[in-house]
Amino acid sequence: LIIANTQAKQVITVPSLVNHVNTFNLPKVLQMNGLAEIDNPLKNKDIFVPTKGSDIACVMYTSGSTGNPKGVCITHRNINYLAKKTFINEIDCSDAFLSSSNPTFDASLFNLWTALLHGAQYILVTKKTLITHEYLLTVLNKYKVTVLTLTTSLFHQLALENPYLFTSLKKLIVGGEQLQPKIMNRVISKGALPLQLYNGYGPTECTTYTTLFLVTPQRSEVLPIGYPLP
Repeated sequence: LIIANTQAKQVITVPSLVNHVNTFNLPKVLQMNGLAEIDNPLKNKDIFVPTKGSDIACVMYTSGSTGNPKGVCITHRNINYLAKKTFINEIDCSDAFLSSSNPTFDASLFNLWTALLHGAQYILVTKKTLITHEYLLTVLNKYKVTVLTLTTSLFHQLALENPYLFTSLKKLIVGGEQLQPKIMNRVISKGALPLQLYNGYGPTECTTYTTLFLVTPQRSEVLPIGYPLP
């Protein structure tokens, strides 16, 4: 569906999937051997592709309210604005981000491009590390991670297992569903908030975040989605 919908001309894949991808009858299939080498005749040439802010950088798929996959065209301007304007003058090369989102999920755009466009570190981790609080704590401390994004459900799980897990962070952004005051109040009562914790909201069509709410140390029975970003 995705290949047909996007009218893709090329696919980059790993050797184990080449035969499967070839069944789609694409003009070009590039084979990636590890992270460094791609079977591409142009790989040793200096290639410059002029782009504009309005050009499409990627297509993110969301089910939206229909339950059917829908491609959302994300432009270079969208990503640049997300990375540069969400936290103006608050991110720099001293920060470290964690790869806490699946690359097919729009939150991954914030993690990757905010890190790269500010010269910050981008730490790759496995799913097992991310969902296991003991492993995650080790990674957060080892790499001095400062910015972390989590789905609300994963935050709930980790906060119940270890409410002190996020105390070393400069920024923690959670979103995707309703944030439960009972769990948040437990973190607050332990004095375990990170420096800043945000409840974020935004449909894929708006490139990740539309609103952000900064959680305060005061216990609350209501956790709003906050105010529109500029």
